[in-house]
Amino acid sequence: MSGYYNARDERARKERDTPARIYEIAKAKGSFSVSLRYRDDWLRARCGKLKSAGYLVGGRRHGREVIYYPAANPPAEPPPGESPVPCKRVTVGGVTAIVCGPKQKAAKPCRCGSGQPADLLCDWKVPTKRSGTCDAKLCASCTSSPAPGKDLCPTHAAEWARRQALRASR
Repeated sequence: MSGYYNARDERARKERDTPARIYEIAKAKGSFSVSLRYRDDWLRARCGKLKSAGYLVGGRRHGREVIYYPAANPPAEPPPGESPVPCKRVTVGGVTAIVCGPKQKAAKPCRCGSGQPADLLCDWKVPTKRSGTCDAKLCASCTSSPAPGKDLCPTHAAEWARRQALRASR
């Protein structure tokens, strides 16, 4: 019995169908077929890597499919794995989580000179900006928080203090 998956099904599983999983399917089912009708070049490339590494044999065209078989004597080490999505351990507020997704750029150091990453943005409302807020990049040491979840840059923190003083004097 063939472990056939057409490209429409494979596109949904592209992230998790690593070479190790393809080899396991071929081993369990006795073969692994790749359709030539759809654009699944990535799958044929992964099978080609497994064939060159000695895990699969065959790769001959049979109608509209390319059929691979598990090798009789595969290498002792496990098949090469590709991490389709990089994962990273993140701790926020004492809670640790594993976050997976496209690789994010590291936050640049803040301009205040503290050396801390500038991972906050100023939330002062600026109607002329597309985002609607100032969005100046801030670190934890140079931000001012007038309310929970709100951060202000030094310029707008001074403006906030001036408005509060004006309101108190009325």
